[in-house]
Amino acid sequence: MDRRALVCHAGALVVDPCSANKCYDRYAKCLPSAGSAALNCSTCLAGFVHASVVGSAELICVRDGTHCQEKNPYLYPTLHRSCHDADGCHAGWTWDAALRNCVDLNECEPGSPYNRCGSVAECINIVGNHVCLCPQLQEHYGGTYTGRYRFDRGSQQCIDDTASPPCVWPQFRFGGQCVEDPCQFNPCAQNERCITAPDGSDYICACKGRRVDGVCKFSPCLTDPCPEPWTTCINNDDWRGRRCVGNLTCPLHESEWCTEPGYVRQRLDCGDGDGVDDWVCTRPSLAQRGVYLSSSDCADDHWPDADASLCPPLFNRSVCPLPSDDWCTGEGLVLEQVDCGDGDAADDWVCMHNATGQRKVLLSSNCTRTVRPAGLVVHGEKVDCGDDDGVYDWICTHPATGQRGVLLSSSDCSDSHWPYANKTLCPSRFSDAMCAQPGNWCEEAQGEVLHSLDCGDGDGVNDWVCLQANTSRRAVLLSSSTCDTALDGWPTADQSMCPPLLNGIMCPLPYNWCEETGGGVLERINCGDGDGVDDWVCTYPNTGQRKVLLSTSNCSIDYWPTADKYLCAPLFNHSMCPMPYDWWCKGDGYVLEKTDCGDGDGVDDWVCTYPATGQRKVLLSSNCTEDHWPQAETALCPLRFNQAVCPMPYNWWCTGDGYVLEKTNCGDGDGVDDWVCTYPATGQRKVLLSSNCTEDHWPQAETALCPLRFNRDGYVLEKTDCGDGDGVDDWVCTYPATGQRKVLLSSNCTEDHWPQAATALCPLRFNRSTCPMPYDWWCSDPGDVLEKLDCGDGDGVDDWVCVNPDSWMRKVLLSSNCSTDHGPAAPRSLCPPRFASAMCYWPSSECSSDGFSRQRVDCGDGDGIDDWICIQHNTSYRGVLLSSSDCQDSHWTNADKSLCTPYFKDLMCPLRYYWCDQQGEQLQRVNCGDGDGVDDWVCTNPANGQRKVLLSSSDCSEDHGPQAETALCPARFNGAVCPQPQGWCDGEGDHIEKLDCGDGDGIADWVCMNNATGQRGVLLSSSNCSLDYWPQAEKALCPNRFTGAPCPQPNWWCTGGGEHIEKLDCGDGDGVDDWVCMNNGTGQRGVLLSSSNCSLDYWPQAEKSLCPNRFNSAPCPQPYYWCTDSDYTLERVNCGDDNVGDDNDWVCIRNATNQRAVLLSSSNCTLDYADNAPISMCPTRFARLMCPLPWETWCVGDGLVREQLDCGDGDAADDWVCTRPSTSERGVLLSSDCESDHWPDAAESLCPAKFANPTGRRLLGHRRELLPLAGR
Repeated sequence: MDRRALVCHAGALVVDPCSANKCYDRYAKCLPSAGSAALNCSTCLAGFVHASVVGSAELICVRDGTHCQEKNPYLYPTLHRSCHDADGCHAGWTWDAALRNCVDLNECEPGSPYNRCGSVAECINIVGNHVCLCPQLQEHYGGTYTGRYRFDRGSQQCIDDTASPPCVWPQFRFGGQCVEDPCQFNPCAQNERCITAPDGSDYICACKGRRVDGVCKFSPCLTDPCPEPWTTCINNDDWRGRRCVGNLTCPLHESEWCTEPGYVRQRLDCGDGDGVDDWVCTRPSLAQRGVYLSSSDCADDHWPDADASLCPPLFNRSVCPLPSDDWCTGEGLVLEQVDCGDGDAADDWVCMHNATGQRKVLLSSNCTRTVRPAGLVVHGEKVDCGDDDGVYDWICTHPATGQRGVLLSSSDCSDSHWPYANKTLCPSRFSDAMCAQPGNWCEEAQGEVLHSLDCGDGDGVNDWVCLQANTSRRAVLLSSSTCDTALDGWPTADQSMCPPLLNGIMCPLPYNWCEETGGGVLERINCGDGDGVDDWVCTYPNTGQRKVLLSTSNCSIDYWPTADKYLCAPLFNHSMCPMPYDWWCKGDGYVLEKTDCGDGDGVDDWVCTYPATGQRKVLLSSNCTEDHWPQAETALCPLRFNQAVCPMPYNWWCTGDGYVLEKTNCGDGDGVDDWVCTYPATGQRKVLLSSNCTEDHWPQAETALCPLRFNRDGYVLEKTDCGDGDGVDDWVCTYPATGQRKVLLSSNCTEDHWPQAATALCPLRFNRSTCPMPYDWWCSDPGDVLEKLDCGDGDGVDDWVCVNPDSWMRKVLLSSNCSTDHGPAAPRSLCPPRFASAMCYWPSSECSSDGFSRQRVDCGDGDGIDDWICIQHNTSYRGVLLSSSDCQDSHWTNADKSLCTPYFKDLMCPLRYYWCDQQGEQLQRVNCGDGDGVDDWVCTNPANGQRKVLLSSSDCSEDHGPQAETALCPARFNGAVCPQPQGWCDGEGDHIEKLDCGDGDGIADWVCMNNATGQRGVLLSSSNCSLDYWPQAEKALCPNRFTGAPCPQPNWWCTGGGEHIEKLDCGDGDGVDDWVCMNNGTGQRGVLLSSSNCSLDYWPQAEKSLCPNRFNSAPCPQPYYWCTDSDYTLERVNCGDDNVGDDNDWVCIRNATNQRAVLLSSSNCTLDYADNAPISMCPTRFARLMCPLPWETWCVGDGLVREQLDCGDGDAADDWVCTRPSTSERGVLLSSDCESDHWPDAAESLCPAKFANPTGRRLLGHRRELLPLAGR
């Protein structure tokens, strides 16, 4: 160890503190303090002397008088002259040659050798000095960090030693360990604040201002304030600019404003709400006036008729300003100023014309003018209208329109009845006058033409007629009537109302008379009714129905729906018949046809048939009077009815129980089917031959009439003993073609058992015979093939097999068991020789409806045999019967593609039952673009955007509902609104809105809003719809909805103890409410500004400027853990710093040491003046308070005694006294000063109550005399 760094203290060698530290005053001499290892910087270096600074007891070392040049005045009034040091000014100041003054030295400039804050603490320059501020880590870590950092001057580091282990920033304590702060590397951009996660694992960058085009910026009013002192700066909503609004009295841009003779200029507050005076100019002779309001932009003075509301204190109860200098100037006009008695006790302007009695008035209670209607005849007429007062009256008429008015002297002259004065008001003048034309009565823009003529109504006066040229709609106002427009006949005024004009004009077209939407076709044509005038015709081609309005009629009947041909022969002679009613050929099974029946007129005719009965009717264009139902003869329409089956004479021709109706060609030579009706129970029968439909030959139609149906050749009669036990022969009749048989047993002659006499009835004949068919047509359907072969059933007898090669319907009658034929899908095992290579049977009826198609194909199932497939094209339902299967399961409706790959691979997915049938859902068939070129099923619900899709390229098992991604079907979902998740936006107070957020795709988006909390989410169609940004969707996501909306509150925001939420406009310039969180107990506060990006709430110390409308009258917010220790006292007082008078300042006093801090509401609330706040910071509280101890260990140590007493300095407050009896050293902190403790030789006069002790004085003087000897 370097022994030069050791000094003797209390008989022992200790490290010299001056070897490790230095005095802050660079010209002070560092000496060990007597009796301690602390620094003693109270002595100056050689050549330097102490100098003082006004307002502070601190002494600084400057060069002595031999090198002294006085610099006076300093720029800052808190300092006064002192000697300069080597660079011209004392410590903390520097010489400015241009200003020729000492100015503050900024120790915080980069590279300054005087900065003692190190690399961690923030250097804050103050006048003549600087302070070092550690990072505000409580806010930095999201308000969760409980420690507190202090600045250590020795190590120039920020240390948190409030708990173990102590952590040195950039480390902080979490979970009992010191962890690294990721914000130490300043990862955030300019104007952004780095906020670390509580465990140091991550960070976020919060914008201190607002993001504009993705960049964090401060408000334009902060970076570019208004240059004019009388204006207030207001940010634009988008923060790309600002505007300046005046809040001081407007400057007069023209010095001569309101200085002309007769003008009066005044300065007063017009009550416009800003509390600032305004400029007012008046011209009393004309009551004209103007005003420059300080609350406006000072650009418009509203001369000469400024509204009374602009300056009520001056303009209310004053006469109206004249609108112009010549308002009442001219021959015969007299201007008067008089109170008209309008109730406001203010004079009014009256202008009179003595010759005409005309007059006008401007009432101070309503400074508007009554303007005479345009077009009035200026000179008017003066007549006695016969109102019984014998005084002339004024009438005014407009010859061009017939409009008129009258002012009767017998009335109060207030109502001129313009422009429709009734005839009775002035019969002497109006009795022979035409009606007044109503306003907008005949509009040229609608194609209407106004006519003025005498309609011949007997009064010899012209009348008004309005005629619409393209429709002939019309109205008539007759002068002989009451002139009431409700009686003008519009739109179908009768011809008799004005024969001179309306005779020879088309009928007026009634509204909605021939609607195109219903299929009507309107035509204008001369129907040849003899007047040479066009007529209106309306036809409906789908029914032939028609109507006509003839100009020769009274236009009141149109003959709907079957206007006769003669009514409009030029058009109807070559037209089809009109159907007599809409349902003439409607109903299940009816078929309507439009064809030329060959009736010789070359025009199509209507034919209606009912195929189930052959019944028919016809409307021939050559004769539209009868339709000949139900048996229209063939001759009526040979081109259609030739080759047609006969019509049944009535519906029930063959409909009773047991009757059998057949449609078959009887072989009558015309090649057309005939009707056959049989009654098997009796053998009775009838026939309607298409070659002759007049007779049916019931009940014994001869075989010759229908030989193909009635002939029964091929029967074989035998006589044999059937073995019935009586030894007598029996009759047996067989029909080999069908195996049918019957027998008359001699033992029982009552029954023949046709057509399937049992084998047991005649075993000697029927054993080893083929089965009898149960009926003649057992195998007679079109395409059926009957075969007789041994199916291998073990009896050696042939069997009947019926097969349809087209459908592979099949059945078999086995001779070993004739009771059933196993149709229509007899199993292969019943007849292997015939059925082994047979297809499955699938009835055509199961796949024959419209939209179905059945195909016979080989699905590739390995047996080389065709299979059946059935497809419903509109749903893509499909089934398959594979010949390699048991033919039992068709897999309908969703047969897998693998069952018949060659044919199913290019099919859409089968549409599931009830898949898209919920309320509001819409089904579409579209190629989604999934690469297979096959359409897919898409189901959407426009009400909530939900959607699902069945892709043909998939296995069709998953529909991805209700939020199918856009990528699944871009051809349909691109450009579509997002689907809402299930249960989305169903919280209390939530509501859904659908609008285009302005995200650039022109598509509507979903917005979820909660008005109570401002929370919001959005599903943007331009995104992948998977994220809704709830509950704090940023404004930029949906500017069309969120601009002008309050910020969304974060979850659990402002829910701490004592906290409450307020909603108000903070005055941030956007006119939108903001959220404020207040804690009345601590003054702590946060704000979510709608003009910002809503991501930062500035908790807990939001600045006043963020919400002046709320924070201007609120106390400062306390920093975290400020004045919370038990030995501190927190008070809320009025320090008198803002002339407001409210207790809005915080004072923190340490009870034991009187150390104190203050947060002033008039400041920015960020500086509390450490532990030694000057009296001037809060004189109302500190003026009679003891001084704060300069530091906690002041007057604490070996031999030091600290006392609290009133030294008698005149302020009636206690003072601090420190003495060391062993050396008589003493100091005092006077509550009237507090700047210096005068240690170690405080003058007796500073505290006579304590220091007036002669012994003390002699001892002190004695020690001073001995000091030089000790030095030797």
